[in-house]
Amino acid sequence: MTEIDVNPARRRMFGPFGGIVWLAFVALPAVAMLASRHSVGHDVAMLGLAVAFCLLYGAELMPHRVSTGRVSAHRVALLGALAVVLSVADDSGWGFLFTYVAALAGAGLPGRLAPWGLVACTAAAAGCSAIGGDSGSIVITAAAVTGGVGFMMIGIGSLRRSNEALYAARTELARVAVAEERVRFARDLHDLLGHSLSLVALKAELSRRLLPDQPEQALVHVRELEGVARQALGEVRDAVGGYRRPTLAGELAGARRAFAAAGIDDAVDHAEVALDVEVDATLAWAVREATTNAIRHSGARHAWISVRPDGEDVVVEIADDGRGSSGASGGSGLHGLGERAAALGGRIESGMRPGGGFRLRVSVPRAGPLPAASALARR
Repeated sequence: MTEIDVNPARRRMFGPFGGIVWLAFVALPAVAMLASRHSVGHDVAMLGLAVAFCLLYGAELMPHRVSTGRVSAHRVALLGALAVVLSVADDSGWGFLFTYVAALAGAGLPGRLAPWGLVACTAAAAGCSAIGGDSGSIVITAAAVTGGVGFMMIGIGSLRRSNEALYAARTELARVAVAEERVRFARDLHDLLGHSLSLVALKAELSRRLLPDQPEQALVHVRELEGVARQALGEVRDAVGGYRRPTLAGELAGARRAFAAAGIDDAVDHAEVALDVEVDATLAWAVREATTNAIRHSGARHAWISVRPDGEDVVVEIADDGRGSSGASGGSGLHGLGERAAALGGRIESGMRPGGGFRLRVSVPRAGPLPAASALARR
C-alpha cells in the first residue's frame, strides 16, 4: 500500500511553484493586446497593471501565507481590483484573472472569509464580462469557471489543513511513544536490578561473615552469588531486547529463595487462579518489588505472601513484621508498580500494618485489560 505523504514541509516546497508557473498564461492576453492597435500609453499602462498583478499574486503564494491560511484579505481585494481594471479597460481577455483571485481566496483566506471572497470574485467576473458586452452564455461561463476554481481550492485548502493536523498528531504520538518507552525501560531496569543487586549484596555479606570460620558454607553462598549475578545479567539483556515478561510463579519461588538467604521466615499462600499474561506479569513485579524492599529496609524476621481471588479481581498481598519502612517512602519502585496496576484497571495499597511492619496490597482484574490498556502496559 502506498503511504500518503502529509509532510507539510516537503509539500510546501512545490506548492508555490505550480501557482507561479500558472502565471505564464498572463502572457496570452498581453500578446493579444500588443497585437491590437492601441496607443503606447494604453499598452504601457495595461502591462504595468499586469506586472503588478503578477508580483502581488506571487508574493501571496509564499508557503508561510497560503499553507497557514494567512493570506491578506486586503491584498486579495487589491488583486480583484486590478483584474477589474484590466478586464474593463482592455478587451484582450483579461477576465480570466478572476480565476487567480478566486483560487487564492479559496486556498489562503482564513476562516469564513474564503467563501465570501469566492462569492465576490464570481460576481466580479460575471459583472465585468457583462460590462464588456459578452453574451449571456459567456457571462455564465465566466462566473461558473471562477466559482468552480474557487470552490475546488476551498476543498484543497481544507484537505491541506487536515493533513497538516494529521502530521502534527503523528509527530506528537511518536514523541509520546518514545517518552513512554523510556519510562518503561527505566522502570523495568529499576525492578530488575534492585532485586538482583540486593540479593548479591546480601550473599556477599554472608560470605564475608562465614569465610574465616565456615569456608564451606561461604563457598556455597559465593556460588549462589555467581548464579544470581548471571541471572541478573540475562534479565538485563532480555529487558534491553524487550522480550522479558516475569511470571508470578517464578517470582514467588524467587522470593522464597531470597527470604531464605536473608534469614527471613516466609509463608506463601498461592491460590491457583487463571490469569491474563499482562495481569500475571504485573503481579509478578509486585512480588519482586515487595521482596526487594523487605530484604533491603525492613529488618523483618517473618514475611507473608498471599495470592487469592477477590470477586472479579485477583489480589496479591505481601507483609512483614519489620520496621515498617520497606517502601514507605514511596520510591520509584512503588510508583512504577502503581503505573503498571493502573494501566490494567487495578490499584495498589501500601503502608504500616496495625501490628507493626509493612504491607503491600495489589488488586488487578483477573480478565485482563482492554486492548488499549494492554498496549500501554507493555510500554
